Amino acid sequence: MFSGHILGCKMETKGYTVAGGNEKGRRFHQLSNPFGLYVTNERVGKVIAGGNDSGSAADQLSFPNDVVLDEEDDSLIIADSGNRRVVRWALVDGSGALYVVDRIRLEVKKYRKGYTMGTIVAGRNGKGEAFNQLSSPAYAFVDQNHSVQATIVAGGNGQGSDVNQLLRPIGIVVDRMGNVYVADRCNNRIMRWLKDELHGSVIIDNSAHGSLVHELSYPEAVSFDRQGNLYVVDKDHSSVQKFNIT
Repeated sequence: MFSGHILGCKMETKGYTVAGGNEKGRRFHQLSNPFGLYVTNERVGKVIAGGNDSGSAADQLSFPNDVVLDEEDDSLIIADSGNRRVVRWALVDGSGALYVVDRIRLEVKKYRKGYTMGTIVAGRNGKGEAFNQLSSPAYAFVDQNHSVQATIVAGGNGQGSDVNQLLRPIGIVVDRMGNVYVADRCNNRIMRWLKDELHGSVIIDNSAHGSLVHELSYPEAVSFDRQGNLYVVDKDHSSVQKFNIT
């Protein structure tokens, strides 16, 4: 249950580009409509999966929209949405289970390591706003408790730009304290909900579609590095921006 609320406020946060930002393209210093994000310590861009045109062959991808590194065996797990498959070359919890978001069937499935049959852990009860329903799910984040109980932790008050609302949210990440960070796509902002709070706060935004490095235009995904810096995939700028929000 929510225990109270905080007033929404904009933090004076500026970011800088760490990937892309050099117009759309296929060169190492460019991106084209980026979606998913996973933070490592690499400083130079290089193709590590796909890059062989769109297709369904073993060395091809089609509209990949999420990626994660399986540190146990140093491999990538990629949500290859155009081919409706998940390939190992998009989400692994501490037990090695894989969570897959199915936007067509409106469900989230959990696949135990070594098994090909998944278990539904969210949705599959038609489109709607009830706790056992989903509506156009896009991303998932598994916390340290591996929780599957449905509770509203952000938004849920209709579409809008108030501090208790979201508009086409897509990327999500949870920090170690249980605070929720959401890429509020169509509001061009990043929201933070402190654990158990009813209202969120705007930590990164701009009043219009931005062109400066610290402005956002259709943010898609969010992720933290080990130092607590926040990374945001900026779709319209074809870039990844890094923010120090401490």
